[in-house]
Amino acid sequence: MRIECHQAAGPHHVARTSGDGGTHLAAPPQANLAAVVVLYFPPQEVYEQISRLAEMCHWVLVVDNTPGALDPTMIELAGRSPEIAYLPQGRNAGISVALNTGVREALVREAEWVLLLDQDSVVPDAYLSRLQETLQAYPEASRIGVICPTLGEIDQGHRAWQIVPLAITSGSLIRTCLFETCGWFNEDLFIDYVDFDYCLRLRAVGWLVLMATQARLEHRIGDPISLPTPFGRIRTLNHPPIRRYYKFRNRIHMLKTYLFRHPAWMIKELLSGALEVAKSMLVEPSKAAKLAMILRGTLDALRGRTGAAPSGLDVARVGR
Repeated sequence: MRIECHQAAGPHHVARTSGDGGTHLAAPPQANLAAVVVLYFPPQEVYEQISRLAEMCHWVLVVDNTPGALDPTMIELAGRSPEIAYLPQGRNAGISVALNTGVREALVREAEWVLLLDQDSVVPDAYLSRLQETLQAYPEASRIGVICPTLGEIDQGHRAWQIVPLAITSGSLIRTCLFETCGWFNEDLFIDYVDFDYCLRLRAVGWLVLMATQARLEHRIGDPISLPTPFGRIRTLNHPPIRRYYKFRNRIHMLKTYLFRHPAWMIKELLSGALEVAKSMLVEPSKAAKLAMILRGTLDALRGRTGAAPSGLDVARVGR
């Protein structure tokens, strides 16, 4: 049984037809679910996570963005587990290219849903069940294009779902049919804002993003710093300098694209960027390098540059 996804009909017509001719909500069954995991200089513990995912999903598609030689551990895992496919890129192609590579492979295997993950995420045992239960609990399940977890603490008194405007990539469950009708992840962005851009595009044609409030994903973002001050605690994600380049360059790209469609959100993003600069200069290490990357990213955005950062910048390790 496969999900029908008709561009002209819109999200209200997405359903799965049962053998008896009835129509059921398109919940993500294990047999039609592929996990897409993106690697980049992976830590040792990620291999255990991939093995666990092979027990939870029908396919685990591992896209390796690490430049250079093939990963012998991944070759071994894929060799002994038919559920695991190793897709080395041989270079850092960017998160958007890696995700698109994995999703295309999922479509070849006729997966109906893809679970997108990066190597910093840990999936709990009951995670997929919680996402499926949340989708089934939502009254208009056929309108849901993305199901995402909460990154905060679970509130047991809260209802099982919440419609949200945006979701980060890692931990999100997405219908594969959307990529053929709504397009792919924007490869011009390379890394930052890839997820937000996709959510905004889906919402523009009527799809919804559903957060499963009872499903929590362990996910590390950046190398966080928390510093007490007389005015309260300052918290910052402490991304490496090259990530500042991408964040500020792509933020301006998003401004050009979405300012008039989502003005309140874009103004909030600009204020967030200003606060990000202030915190970087106050409490983070490598202040001069980060400021240089912020300025270079801003300048390249104004020039219309997209894709990978220019050669000569420190792009060997993009980091978190």
